[in-house]
Amino acid sequence: MSSSLKTPFVYPVYQEMCLYSKKHIYPQFEKNATATPEQQYEFVKKLRADSSEPFVKTKLKETLKSTYIMNEVNTTIFRPPGTEGQLLDVIILLHGGGWIVDDLNTYSKFATDICITSQSAVVFVQYTLSPEVRFPVALEECFSVLYWISENGHSVCLNQHNIVVLGDSAGVNMATVLTMMTKDRGMDNVIKAQVLLYPVTSPKFGIYESHHLFSDAAYGLGKLHNDILYTHYFPNSINTRYASPLLATDEQLKGLPPAFVLTCEADILRDEGEDYASRLMAVGVDTVAIRVKGVIHGYLVDDYPDNSTYIMSLKSICDFIKSIQFK
Repeated sequence: MSSSLKTPFVYPVYQEMCLYSKKHIYPQFEKNATATPEQQYEFVKKLRADSSEPFVKTKLKETLKSTYIMNEVNTTIFRPPGTEGQLLDVIILLHGGGWIVDDLNTYSKFATDICITSQSAVVFVQYTLSPEVRFPVALEECFSVLYWISENGHSVCLNQHNIVVLGDSAGVNMATVLTMMTKDRGMDNVIKAQVLLYPVTSPKFGIYESHHLFSDAAYGLGKLHNDILYTHYFPNSINTRYASPLLATDEQLKGLPPAFVLTCEADILRDEGEDYASRLMAVGVDTVAIRVKGVIHGYLVDDYPDNSTYIMSLKSICDFIKSIQFK
């Protein structure tokens, strides 16, 4: 194994976040690993409070925002300025945060940038976090929002015939599973494409090289983070493709919507995301897979100052979405 693989280059702006995480966040996870359930819940509440404050505060571009309750799930719709009353294509955004943290506050910049760059309506889903509820509650909430839009989207100027699902990290886990659920439930053509940003797809830890290369806190997300997040979301060891998409058979993956899969070079989840992309390609799903060098897990949504890597990543995502929407 080459030394370049062991110590990949990371842009200074992301190194800063890694150092912060190693110094301030990882020790909390270490302490929580042996805590009582009550102490763990207090830890989760503190994480939520901390994560609601963006790492870097930037001024957001102007968008039209409105809130709706879709099948009893809170959502916020972002629309480009000047599109009042226009029927817009839809991007359903399922946020990451390990199923236990993050919210509209932490994702407003990313949602805004996707909305403006793609000129689409972005529907941010505020699914119920764990451990208040556990798998599959949040997943079913996301499906219910998708179903509502597919049936009623026109009532809020959403093009229910052109829906893309987009997720990052834990949100990817649910986004790609939604494509399986629509296939299983007779709604094959509802989702036109899936955008999967640094995916969570594997049922096991330790089977990929990146699991070992980035298992400590040196690159932000580490093994201990993963273990604790999984414990809060899954009630026990669950061996189903709805929890771990890589468990899907080839037949179950066939016919899923076109996919855009983006992975980060210095990310513990890198290899399982790329393995999932390869599985999709192997069964004939139109798939674009990109590994971005110099970046860490979560680089798109942690509100870092814009740089060329972020801008080009955003453009690649939105170019893919537009290529699907205009077919």
